[in-house]
Amino acid sequence: MVSLGGALSRSGYSFKAVFGFLTLFAIMAPIGIILGMNLAGNSPLVIVIFMGLSAGTFLYVSTAEIIVNEFGRGKHQIVKFIMVVLGATLITLIWLLEVPDA
Repeated sequence: MVSLGGALSRSGYSFKAVFGFLTLFAIMAPIGIILGMNLAGNSPLVIVIFMGLSAGTFLYVSTAEIIVNEFGRGKHQIVKFIMVVLGATLITLIWLLEVPDA
């Protein structure tokens, strides 16, 4: 939300418009959670679709918005790359340690 607010304020929108966009964004998260919880009981396919959408959104924002901007700055490129690799490795290890349902 902080990153989104910063990007919107740099884009030239007024304070009122930025506040409105952030409010709409903040309201959508609980609505999505409630909708997902209500639909999840209907079918395992719905769970897969929602998980795919959330993972895709996370990957898009992290790769297209945050990482590109960070690597565009000239300092500490090697350290940034190592941190990205360590983060991806940590997430993968946590995923591999997941206990399957019995």
